This record gives sequence, structure tokens and C-alpha cells, in this order.
Amino acid sequence: MLTRVTLAEQGLYKCVVGYGTQPKQERHTSLHVLAAPTISIPNQAVEAGRETSLPCHVEGFYPEDVDVAWLRDGQVLNATTYSSPQRNLDGTLTLTLTYTFTPARSDAGTIFSCRVHHPALEQPLQEEIALDVIGETPHYTVSPVQSPERCLLGKEVTLRCSVVGELTQGMVVTWVRIRGEDRMAIEDDEDTEESPERALMLHTSPRGWRATQHRSKNQLMAYLTFTPTVQDDRVRISCCFQREAKGIKEEQESYEIRVRAPPEVSEIRVLPRWEPPEEVPFAIHMENFYPKKIPRVEWSRDGEGSGRQELAQQSSNPDGTFAATSVWRVPSRSLIRPELRVRVSMQQSPAEIPVWRELSLRDAGLLHHPKVLDISGPKPGTAEGEVALSCRILEHFPGELRVTWLRRGRGEAAAVTLQDTAECRIEPGTAISQDGKSFQQETRLTLSRPGDPEDEYIYRVGHATLETPIESSSTCRRRPPAIGKISQPLVLVPGQPATLRCMITGFYPSQLAVTWLRKGAGDKEPRCLQGLDTHNIHTPEPSRAPDGKSYSVESELHFTPAGPEDNGVEYQCQVQHETLQQPKCRSTGQLQLQDPRGPAVMPGR
Repeated sequence: MLTRVTLAEQGLYKCVVGYGTQPKQERHTSLHVLAAPTISIPNQAVEAGRETSLPCHVEGFYPEDVDVAWLRDGQVLNATTYSSPQRNLDGTLTLTLTYTFTPARSDAGTIFSCRVHHPALEQPLQEEIALDVIGETPHYTVSPVQSPERCLLGKEVTLRCSVVGELTQGMVVTWVRIRGEDRMAIEDDEDTEESPERALMLHTSPRGWRATQHRSKNQLMAYLTFTPTVQDDRVRISCCFQREAKGIKEEQESYEIRVRAPPEVSEIRVLPRWEPPEEVPFAIHMENFYPKKIPRVEWSRDGEGSGRQELAQQSSNPDGTFAATSVWRVPSRSLIRPELRVRVSMQQSPAEIPVWRELSLRDAGLLHHPKVLDISGPKPGTAEGEVALSCRILEHFPGELRVTWLRRGRGEAAAVTLQDTAECRIEPGTAISQDGKSFQQETRLTLSRPGDPEDEYIYRVGHATLETPIESSSTCRRRPPAIGKISQPLVLVPGQPATLRCMITGFYPSQLAVTWLRKGAGDKEPRCLQGLDTHNIHTPEPSRAPDGKSYSVESELHFTPAGPEDNGVEYQCQVQHETLQQPKCRSTGQLQLQDPRGPAVMPGR
């Protein structure tokens, strides 16, 4: 093992291994030694107007392969000279790179750097100096206040100011906070001197603001760190440099804080209230932005901007920030494709990147499948001998439908699409909406020459929400309802709930109206029970018979007899259907009321 390797150990090494009478074995390896350079720049002040040489000594490196450069404010200087590498006693090398120029007084504070690349270094080695220019009178420069591009609300920022030149012990930098005519000095955290002035500064300095300094031979760096609030907007910050010995005080042009807070933008949503109902209100909410000016909002759908954008509603938050809601209203009739996308961009200022939000109709929850009712008819047309079929479609969104009528003759396998002619008039109807959120439409087929009564007429509905169209067929002829006997309790007991049931069967189409009536013992005419709290009526949707040619439904009447006034009462189930010229009824007859303390009370007793 080699320790404290020097250049003298560099070379070829051989390892020989022998054991007993076996032949010896040997291996060779080469040792290459690297020595990392160091940089040395003499401290010196230069005189304005006199030619000056800046040397950079690069020492203790090996091998000779080295790259050295002088830089001025980060830019490589070409007018430099190299000395020949000189070998040191330990075998390492030394050279000097010199930059010669004539400085001006304005060069004070300029940063010169000596940079070295060498195989022994993982990254370049660099030393910097700030040029110290001297003349007949002391000289210094104070930089403008350096700041970040934006001061974001609640995000810590740091301002910088530097003084470069002939610095003395009595030179100080002070930060001043200016609001209107008020000026407030900010105390340096590193200043430990106790004085009435210091106590005043501590009392008047804003909470959370920190001033620090870093001093070198010819440079004084001052930092001001704080977290902006809304109250700091439009406040001006000044960097003051003072040479106490000579009473010289210099204040740079103040920097104005412009506080910004980008909005938190919600996803696009559809508002629950549609006013007017024929327009869909899309909205985004922008929260916690500052200043008060509402960000620029642009709406579009699939690249088109057709719609009505309302003036954004704005409100104030307790912390001084603002909130606003932007609403874009689009005619519901123009939203016809599920893949249509509504987009919005929000931009607080032209220099910032816009924030985008996007919503498809499918994700908005607006789409609804159409509900296709049975074909109604045939009914008499407007002219003699005409018959008409009609069909209603309900609860669909968007409103646009694709309507087709077809006819299949008796024994034919395929149906033929009907065209609008003098003998076959097709009225597709118009989508109508009350609240804008769903549509309904009724289509009509009028035949001037009705064909075979066994012909089948088919109504086919296509919609944006459907992969395959929905069909309704008229193979079932109109059938009037049959009303079964009302099932009832043998007697009515006061205070005990009772239920009457009426089964209606064999009707087509499915549209049916059921009404329950009550006729007391002394009443001349029955009265309708619809809407009365004392009687509860339940009539479900009709169900289709297994043969698909008719419907049935069971209607129930729930009530609780109260007293003698319910003795001898009669209930009627009344049915209305398009096959009936007048309503059809089924009666319970007079029902007995039983006294829970004795036998049944018969009517009339």
C-alpha cells in the first residue's frame, strides 16, 4: 500500500507470486498521479488611467494539460499572456496568466475571474475579485436595487443593493420603506450597537422584514428580505449609502413593490339555475387574486367563441384579495355533439402564461337519452279517409333528433323507409323545452291511403347519446282496457288502514289515466280523491304483457276509515284511454263499517 503518493511514485509496478516448486506468476500495472491546481491572485488596488497587469498564479498541478482564462463580468478575455510552466521541487508545475489593461474610474467594482480546467478537477476552479480602482479622491459606486421579476403575495422575496469601491469602516447601507410621505428605516439584523436611534428603528420597522449585510475589502452587499402582503403594494423601497466620516449620504432611486397573487381557478361547471332557460350557463370561479382588476377570460367551444359572456361578478376576501365568477351562456340548441368541448382561458396579465380549463358535454352531465313512447293511433286525419299515427319522445338532451318512419307489409322481412309525399305526409315535429335542460318532441305520420290493417309501422329515433337508434312499432292494434273487480276488505274498521286494488289489463297503447272517486252514503255524485291527504293513490307505470301486444297496471287506493261518515261509502276506479269515448268505471259497492266494540253496522241502520 502506498500512502502520501508523490509524483516520484508514478510509473510501472510489477507483482510476482511464487509458491513451492510451482512456476512464478507476475502481473503489471501503471500508476498515474494527478495533482489539482490552486489559484492565487494578489490583492492590489489599481490606479485609474495607468496601465495595469492582473496576474493569476496557477500552482501545484500535474500533468501539464491545463486551461486557464481571465473573465470580466463572466466574459472570457482574449488579451492575456501565459508564462512558461515552471517545475516545482515536488515535480508539480506552476504558471501565471496575466491580463494587462488601463482601468478607468468607472471600472470600480467590476468582477474579474480566473478560471482553471484540469484533469484532476471534477469541475472548473474559479476565483473572483472586485476591481478596486483608486485615484486622487476616494471613489465608490452604489448599484440600483435589484429585485425579482414579481413579488408574489405570501412568497418571501429578497432585494439586493451593493456598494463597491474604497470602503471605510464608517460606511453603512440603510434600507428605507416609503409609503406616501411616511419614511421608515429598517434595522440591520447584524447591527448590535445599542442606541436611541436603534431603538426607534426597531419600533418603526415593519414586522417580519429583515435587513442583513455582507462586507468584503472593497464591496458591501445589503439584503432586504420580507414576505409581501396586500398592504405592501405600491410601497417604495430605497437603498441609502452613508459615509459617516465625511457626512456623505447617497440614496438610490427607489424601487416600487408591485404585489401580485395569481388566481386559483376552478374547473368549469354548469350552474343549476338557467336564466333564460334556453341557454346553458357554464362558469369558472377565480379565487384569491390580486390586484383587483379581473383577469382576462376568454370562452370558446371547439375553437368558436359564439356565446354570451356575462360581466364577471367580483367580491372581496378578508385578507384583501379578490374573487370573481365568469359565466358564459350558450344556446342549448347549438350543443348537439357529445364530444363538443367548452374551453376557457384566464390570463392575469399579457406577460403571464394563460391558465386553461376544458369540459366536454359528456363530462358536464348534460346528456340524457330520449324516452320514446308507444305509437299512438291510428286516428282520423285532417281530411276524409286519412289516418294518422303519432309518437312522442321525452326527456332528451341535446334537442336534435334523427326521425325516420318505416313500413313493413304483412309477410315482408324488411321494412321500407317512408318518404314525405302527398300520400304519406311526415311531420318530424319540433323539439320543445320548458327549462332548457331536456326536450320533448312529437312526430306524426299521416296516410291518405291506408294500406293493409296488418301493416307494421315503425318509428326510429337517432340521438347523440345513442350508439344504435331506438324503435317503436305499431304492430299492436289499439286495445281498450279491461277493468277487473276491485279487491277489498270484507269490512272497514275505524282507525285501521285499508287498501283497495284495481287491475286494468289488455290495453294498447300504454298511455292510461286512472282516477279514484268516493261517494258517501248521502252523496248524489262521487267526488275525485286526487290530491287529498286522507287518501293515497299509487298507480305505477304500465308493464308490457309477455306477447308484447298489450299493457297492464294495478292501481292502489290507501286510506284509514275514521267514523260513521265512512259507513256505506262507495269507491270507484275510473279509467281513461284513447280507445274509450268516455271514461270506464268499476265500483266497490257500499262498504260496511264495523264498530270495534260490536257487530258490523249495516248501511241505513
